Amino acid sequence: MTGKSVNIGYVYYAQSHQRQLVQITPELRQSTIDTIASVQNLLITGIMPKPIYSKRCKGCSLYSQCLPEVREKMSRYQEEN
Repeated sequence: MTGKSVNIGYVYYAQSHQRQLVQITPELRQSTIDTIASVQNLLITGIMPKPIYSKRCKGCSLYSQCLPEVREKMSRYQEEN
């Protein structure tokens, strides 16, 4: 909006009341733009990507709706048959 380049930012973690410095590189900026475009496409089409299970899934509030382990097992089962 002001025409000035923003090269640093901060991510604030409410639970720990700490902030983390983030260097805003051209790669991070492009990755952010790509992520926004992907989310917009998701909202327009309504097609959700297949879940990929990781350790972080167990702490996710949407785990019971997503069920990444079950879907992963079902995909493998369908490929075998």
